[in-house]
Amino acid sequence: MKPREIREFPPNIPGIEIPRARKDPWRYTTPEPFINEFSYGLSNSPSTPVSTSLGVEIYQFNNPECAQLIETYVGKVAPRGSNYLTALNRLYAKHGYVIVAKSSNKGINHVNISSGFDCCERYLIIIEENAKLSIRELTRSGNRVIECVLQKGAKLEHLRLQEETLDFEFNHTVVKLKERSNYELIQASRGGRLRRNEIEVYIAGKNTRVNLSGAWGLKEASHLDNQITVNHLVGKSTSETCFHGIVHDESKAIFNGKIYIAPGAQLTDASLQNKNLATSEKAEIYTKPELELYADDIACSHGATSGFLDPKQLFYLRSRGIEQTEAETILLNSFLKEVVEDEEALELLGLPS
Repeated sequence: MKPREIREFPPNIPGIEIPRARKDPWRYTTPEPFINEFSYGLSNSPSTPVSTSLGVEIYQFNNPECAQLIETYVGKVAPRGSNYLTALNRLYAKHGYVIVAKSSNKGINHVNISSGFDCCERYLIIIEENAKLSIRELTRSGNRVIECVLQKGAKLEHLRLQEETLDFEFNHTVVKLKERSNYELIQASRGGRLRRNEIEVYIAGKNTRVNLSGAWGLKEASHLDNQITVNHLVGKSTSETCFHGIVHDESKAIFNGKIYIAPGAQLTDASLQNKNLATSEKAEIYTKPELELYADDIACSHGATSGFLDPKQLFYLRSRGIEQTEAETILLNSFLKEVVEDEEALELLGLPS
């Protein structure tokens, strides 16, 4: 194995501030281990995306056929630009793919992404007008940026399965929706040494719909940080965000969810919910739902809860002859299945389908 090249640390990226611990949005997750891990452009190669449909085109970034798409969209889908770890990805990424779902195919297209290496990689996903794409993403580690653009009437179904790992993982997903488009995310996560998901959604067209849902089950000293923002830039759109989590042992879960409604984005319907259960007094849960509203003709709600299993529910099951451990398992499984119905996601979380 070749020694890492000696470089300035942390790398200085003009115009982008280096994140600091104990400052939002890094109040409960230390950024330095991520910076140290991903500052060298590690060379392991991820698996090439695999399409099971004829209506999908996949290119590597160095393919001249997709040069115009890269110039137009890479690093520009999010209006506010890159954060530091995303910029590191752009600086050091050795692997990049463009995935295009063609509008000429009227059926739903399917693509598998399997990423389990210590590397910086990048994906640009374009869903053409009225096209449909289903992505199954299996992740274990690495610094991964996924930028998605949904044209008019497009639909993207995104299943993210995050296996248990002892490695570092930073996953930044940015989605921009145009008129009448639809984005659905199901995310099932196990614990990691340090795992952070940043999800940004920008609703830029009317009559769009966004559904973000997920669940996690953390054990031992694993760490999961979810940062989710849904930006309603125009009105007449709908978003629903709902995540449930269970933390065992000495694990730590962080959830920061935000709904932003821009000035003039009237007739917006948005909701945000996060619920957590702890099975150990040493487990840590930090959850913060936020609203930033600049329109008044809207329906908007948010909420978060954290706690332990309800003794009354346990007593009810015990009174029916169910043992304590089995009763706890039934309640915990039911809690996660309230938001996750996909069979693969249930299997990853260790739940019966």
